[in-house]
Amino acid sequence: MVRPCIEHEMLGIVLGRGGTQELGCTFWGQTELSCYDDAFHGKWGMSYKYHERAMVHNEKNLTRVWDVCFNGYTGGMGCKFVDWKNAAQMENWKQQVNNLSESYGNGPDLMCMLLPCEDDGEMTSLPNPVKFHGPVGQSSMIDPDNIYSLITDEMDTLLKRPGYSRYVQQMPDFATLHGNRKNAGMAAVESDTHCCSLAFQGTMEVHLHGPGPGHAHGTTYVRGAGHLGDSYVGCASVRAGKGMQTVVPHGGMHLNRIV
Repeated sequence: MVRPCIEHEMLGIVLGRGGTQELGCTFWGQTELSCYDDAFHGKWGMSYKYHERAMVHNEKNLTRVWDVCFNGYTGGMGCKFVDWKNAAQMENWKQQVNNLSESYGNGPDLMCMLLPCEDDGEMTSLPNPVKFHGPVGQSSMIDPDNIYSLITDEMDTLLKRPGYSRYVQQMPDFATLHGNRKNAGMAAVESDTHCCSLAFQGTMEVHLHGPGPGHAHGTTYVRGAGHLGDSYVGCASVRAGKGMQTVVPHGGMHLNRIV
């Protein structure tokens, strides 16, 4: 079960150094000084009011950090399932997914797929992340700026499952949308949403209640079936889908980005 169309607002940070000639200056406007005297109580005092505003003139010295954290879900978190046999709904769903310039509407939120179990008959965990769309063996960009790509054999586990290909043929082309997505800054300016062909794991609890003797009973915990779920301490951030792969030594740098 996959939620392919989760959308949420993202928060960013704008960093700038204060002082003279770095970004701009502070303008001072009208000022007012008032004095008062209270002869009855034997008190006097004064108040000072002023208006000021800091204006940025040199925006290239601003550092913009995008997608720091999410600020609430805006779509894709409902309980409406994809009806694989409803051609009209499927066509409308594909149009909504492909239209990145508008927020995701009231299309389906969940893809529920029935797949054969492993050879041993036990439900097993899926890797984190796992690819749910795209050719087997094709790498996927894992960072907001589309710089670092990653592929492991385990990520293709779902695509290699028997019977999964018939679902992929009916889905929107998430792999192309994933590969062609803009970096976080450009997407924010142009109000585009982020598309991903990777799914990140969570935890699912399955209660088995058979109708009588000889049927399955009990509770089974399945890891690898949700969004923003378990993330084990000590796992690599890239494998967990929550970081970037470092290919060069860290060094001091100043980021200038004009958007």
